[in-house]
Amino acid sequence: MEESKKWRLAVVVVAVVGMVVFAAVGYVLSREDDEEAQESTPISIVGSELATSSLVDHGSGTPSDPYVITELDVPIWGGYNVYGIVVSDVEDYLVLSGSLIHSTVDEYGPILKGIRLYNSSKVTILDCTFEDLSAGIEIESCENINISNNHFVDCFNGINFNLYHSDDVSIYDNSFDGGGYGVVASGWEDGIGCHQLSVIDNGFARGAHALWVDDSDVVTIANNVVGHTEGTVFYLSYCSEAAVEANTIWDANAAAFSLFEASKVAIRDNHVNAGNLGVVIVQSSSVNVSDNDIQTSTGMSIRNSISVDLYHNFVSEATTGVWIADSKWVNITYCDISTSFVGIQLLSSGNDTTGVIVHHNNFMDDDISAIDNSDVNKWDDGVGAGNFWNDYTGVDGNSDGIGDTPREIDDDSADRYPLMTPALLPGED
Repeated sequence: MEESKKWRLAVVVVAVVGMVVFAAVGYVLSREDDEEAQESTPISIVGSELATSSLVDHGSGTPSDPYVITELDVPIWGGYNVYGIVVSDVEDYLVLSGSLIHSTVDEYGPILKGIRLYNSSKVTILDCTFEDLSAGIEIESCENINISNNHFVDCFNGINFNLYHSDDVSIYDNSFDGGGYGVVASGWEDGIGCHQLSVIDNGFARGAHALWVDDSDVVTIANNVVGHTEGTVFYLSYCSEAAVEANTIWDANAAAFSLFEASKVAIRDNHVNAGNLGVVIVQSSSVNVSDNDIQTSTGMSIRNSISVDLYHNFVSEATTGVWIADSKWVNITYCDISTSFVGIQLLSSGNDTTGVIVHHNNFMDDDISAIDNSDVNKWDDGVGAGNFWNDYTGVDGNSDGIGDTPREIDDDSADRYPLMTPALLPGED
């Protein structure tokens, strides 16, 4: 009897111990699973491993036969600076295409990034989709990078590209829908951004900014279409040798183009409809603004800048067509400034707005055609031709096409040779 009790007790003890051990093991495994689930693990693509990588669908890494990695589905979750794919030290030709990189986190907060390119060259990212990420693509210390035909959807925190220490980066034919920034190229800590950056044929919608570029040079921004933006559309600071051309901007709530501490910049052949500001130029030099069609609250605003040419622009329906303060050596020629409250306003506050030359422009149906706070600016070319003012009431007694009396701007400023008929603008017969 005693032996039977001892046997039953032993069975109970063993059973209890087994349950405890099982529970403990289950708890540990559960903890491990939970810990693993806290953060997704990025896919690593290293240049030296491409030849044997199971990720490579085909290719040999040559220009005509690049390594191709395609059709990846990369979910990302976790906390701070978690990447979906990390590409590093690639020197052979590589194409990453047809992949979906997306967040699985519903709430705002985690810093999740799609692809990081580091210390690599000759990489193309093609036909991929990036969804709900803090950054779609981050590029550092790379060269000869092509980003094309990709889709960026609601990449919250808005920075879809982060380029620094990079050379020869082409971003073309992508779509950006939502987010804060479309493309960011910045030098950040050491002032070295991107050399040879091309942003061409992209579409931007529902974002704060389409493009924000700092500390970069040889920049081309062309043929992009932008709509429904809340902040400055294209912003360039501390940049040189930039061409901003043939872009279409509509329904923008802030400036279409903004320059700060920039030099050797051409803004030409752009179409801007709606928004507060068309072109803003601050503390910049050697800027050419030409052949643009602008309908905004303020067409062009220039402050503390030197050597700016405004040539053959069409500005209409503005509160102020052209506003200039504390700037020197500005030429305004062959422009059509119409149906605005103030056509041109030249102001000085601390520094003089001097050396402004205004001629061969058409001022049509403006409430106030011009305001000039200085007495040293010129409102004609100095040799016999000024501007057309549709409110000029003088006569042309000798029929030479020039009014016989000056068109006064204020007490110390005047167009000495007002045109009797609209100035013939470039391209007009």
